[in-house]
Parts: sequence; C-alpha cells; structure tokens
Amino acid sequence: ALKPHLPPLNPSYNKVIDVADNSAVDNSDNSDGDNDNDAQSAAVQNVNVPAPADVSLTTLLQKFCTDHKHQSMQFEVLEKELSPKITNDAKNASLYVAMIIRNSDAAAAMDNRHQQCLGELVKFLERKQAAQKKKMQVTLKVSEDAFAVLDELLLVTEAPQLFPVVSLLRLLLVHAEIHARYSADFMVIQQVLYKIGIPFESSDDADVVDEKQSAAVDDTELNLADLALLQFTSIATVSHLYHDACASVDATAIEDAFITLALNALKVKACNVRLVAARLLFNLVYAIKRKLLQAQNLKEASADDKILLAQYNRILKGVFAHFQKEQHLPTLYRLLSIVGLVYYCNGDEDGMSL
Repeated sequence: ALKPHLPPLNPSYNKVIDVADNSAVDNSDNSDGDNDNDAQSAAVQNVNVPAPADVSLTTLLQKFCTDHKHQSMQFEVLEKELSPKITNDAKNASLYVAMIIRNSDAAAAMDNRHQQCLGELVKFLERKQAAQKKKMQVTLKVSEDAFAVLDELLLVTEAPQLFPVVSLLRLLLVHAEIHARYSADFMVIQQVLYKIGIPFESSDDADVVDEKQSAAVDDTELNLADLALLQFTSIATVSHLYHDACASVDATAIEDAFITLALNALKVKACNVRLVAARLLFNLVYAIKRKLLQAQNLKEASADDKILLAQYNRILKGVFAHFQKEQHLPTLYRLLSIVGLVYYCNGDEDGMSL
C-alpha cells in the first residue's frame, strides 16, 4: 500500500492547557459573538463561575514533593512538558458542521432539528472563545437534544463521512460541560474507534495492525490518506479525555483499551497518526502520575494503585520497544518526553518506581 503524504502538523495545534482556564482555545482572531441573538442562544446560558482549583501535576509536585530531585534539576525543555497536550483547532467548528450537513445531504436530507442542534454546539464553542478573549470564567449549558443529535451522528455515521463529526467532538471535549458527559461513559467513543481500523481490544503485532488498515480501506472505501485523517482526529479525541483543565478528569478511568489503541497506533505508517498516538500516551502517563501522587500524599492507597502501576509500566515498556525504531522526529520527541515525565519526577521514595 502507498504511504499517504499528509501535510505536516500545524505547530499551533501543539498547545499546552492552562489549568486556570476551562476553555483552552486560541481565539485571537475570533469576534466576541455578544450580539448574536439567533435561535440557538436560548439553549445556552452564561453563568459566572469561580476559577477551577489548580490540581495540575506541577502544583502537586510543588505541594507534596518539596525535597524531590525535580526541584533541583534544571531541564528547561522538560519543565515545559509538565502539562497534558491537546489538539484544538476551534476556529474550524463551523467548517466541520458544514461538512456534516453536506455529507448528510448527499445521503438524506438533514432535518431542521439536527441543523439547529449542530448550530447550538457551534454557538457553544464561539461563546467559549469570546469568554476566553475577555479573560472571563463562564459555564455554558448545552441542551440534551444537542447531545442526543451528536451521539446519534457519532454512532450511525459511516467511516467515510465520520471525520467532521469526530472532529467536532474533539473540539468540544476540552470544555468541562462536555468532558463530564463523555468521560463518565466511554461507550460512544468506543463505538467510533471500531470504525478507524486500529485494534484496541487486544494487543496486536504490526502485521495484524497492517491487516486491519487494509481491511478498513477495503470495507469503507476510504483511501489511506482519508483513513489516516480519521484515525488522527479520533485518537486526539481520546487524548482530550485526559487533560487536567476539567474537574471531571479526576474521575476519568484509565482505560486499558485506550492504552492498547495508542500502542497499536504507533505501528501505523502515517506519521501524523503515530504522533497523536504518542500524545495520547503522554496524556495517559500524566493522568496516571497525578492519580498516584494524589492517592499517596492524601494517604488514600487502594487496590486501584496496583492497576495504575501496571498500566504505567505497560506504557513505558511499549515506548521503549518503539522509540528506537521511530524516524519521525516530532513523534520521537514526544516519546522521549514520556520517558522524561516518568523519571524526572520519580524516585524510590515516592512509591512509583518502575
């Protein structure tokens, strides 16, 4: 099979979440949107809320590990890597909705209800951007009808038309109001993953991953480039479940299937897919480390800690097995950042030795 020639990843997508800001989006060129009074605005309510508590890994290390070696070691590059990564192109929300409507029109006309609900989601993102531009902390309410339409599209849309739907969810997941819903139950996201041609229910070798890729192309009539784009946005969506700008992230389970997805995605030929898989692994390691550090220092050790440590080791083992073969420099850097995140803030005394 021919290797797709995907464009390089836009550097502006490689953003670090500011934990004091729920929106975490770039909106330097967006209008305020204050004068919009269309039908969707009734479904969205603005409420001023206090800034969320800072429970980032950096804060936890400063609070509980004042004598730890990371305090005396100056690694300027790694110090910038102590935040989870997101892939966020919020300005494209309207474009994704237009693509969804166009694809639906090709099959069957989309009714007014669906279009209004999609418009509500775009309005949600626009107002979040406007609030961030004004440095305001707001919470916005999304109607259950809008959630139902998004769930329906994610579940019933076939792979060739799925890219804009998943991309819209990816943009929404960086916000607490959306994150709480989809992090509580992974069913919808897992149904999406069945359509992207990367096994995630069991560990597979490279040959099986290649076979799944070929089968996905044959079954969906997608070319390899389009399949890689769908894989990229789907894996990025999963990685948004594990960022620390939302309070609900503490209750988000570390799913073994997502670890398997990322490790298998490292075997895909498309470099952008490998890059986003490495970013998912980075966010997973970050989330595991936070959970272990909180449990240890709050003296809330449980049987779950052994599960987290096993997952921790599994990720690191997979990273070591792959990074010596990786030739794509951004992916290699992200994999090495995972190793740095593990060992830079790790020691025999903290209960997280590997």
